[in-house]
Amino acid sequence: GEGCVLVVMTHVNGETGVIQDVGALAGLVGERGGWLHVDGTQALGGLDVNLEEEGVDSYGFSGHKLGGLTGVGGLYVRRGRRDRLQPFLLGGGQERGWRSGSVNIHGVVSLGAAVLWWQELCLSGERERQRKLRDGMERRLEGLGVFFEVAGGCSERLGHVSCFRVGGVKAQRWLIEMDMAGLCVSSGSACASGRVGDSAVLELMGWSREARECALRVSLGWASEGEDTERLLSVVEGVCCGEEEFL
Repeated sequence: GEGCVLVVMTHVNGETGVIQDVGALAGLVGERGGWLHVDGTQALGGLDVNLEEEGVDSYGFSGHKLGGLTGVGGLYVRRGRRDRLQPFLLGGGQERGWRSGSVNIHGVVSLGAAVLWWQELCLSGERERQRKLRDGMERRLEGLGVFFEVAGGCSERLGHVSCFRVGGVKAQRWLIEMDMAGLCVSSGSACASGRVGDSAVLELMGWSREARECALRVSLGWASEGEDTERLLSVVEGVCCGEEEFL
């Protein structure tokens, strides 16, 4: 509404991979004289983003999404807006006076190396490879003949993330079955580890509590291969198609 001061949003949802329309919201916030900050952690490496064209005021990200060390990230601030920032940590005036304290040199170097490495992977078509792997996995799951639903399946999503429920099987069982098969999956975002079926995101998307308890999140990476998705499909087929209650 009128008089808004700060709007914070995520560029890409960490659970579903759904991509938000940053540019549209930036226009609305700008019309009201507000400040739009975007959390781009999940988007880093997965999207090509021109922050000046998007019109965001600030954009933050974390290096671990690309293989850098945890505990290091970056902050973009639009030209002409930097003088409005006030430091939270005072002292030595490091990092242009925005955040005092010894600079995490090892982390910064790891972030730079990770970005360069990921740029090389993208030039070789890595993002497209992961998307094809994900899409093929979802098509195969849909073709098993059991109930299958993808969260945000009709929306634009990152190519390597899939959040779905299949066969009415609870996430807790999937975590056990997948672990026994040597697969690492989750029942939500990394920020929600330890909380099974308690997704506020899926609730807002209209999923019932019963549906949320069945949600499984699969994230593919540079090391993921077709044999990994084949193993996942074998686990799902063995559980769902081998038990009448799920048909």
